Amino acid sequence: DGYGFSEFDLEIDIDGADAIDLNYKVEKKAEAEYENNLQDYHLKDEPAMAAIHELFMDIKITKDTPDDEVKKKILQFLHIDNYSKFDLEVVFDNGQLLEIIDGE
Repeated sequence: DGYGFSEFDLEIDIDGADAIDLNYKVEKKAEAEYENNLQDYHLKDEPAMAAIHELFMDIKITKDTPDDEVKKKILQFLHIDNYSKFDLEVVFDNGQLLEIIDGE
């Protein structure tokens, strides 16, 4: 907890194929799932939380972070230069929604 958001849903496709699927949601407890087809791993629960925690601590987004900066930070962290789809939805603790959809 303490990231500033209760939901984080990211999907990135490269050349029309699934590359990244990352889901983080806090209800009664934090739930996480992280699939990275570029590095061929599929994580759930605690291992996924550990990997997602690294991303969240690196990008440090807030409800005031400009959309283009959020996208740039995520792509840099994941070492992705080109993509065919970037779809991000974040629900901040105050209920504010951030949605970035680019591509397919």
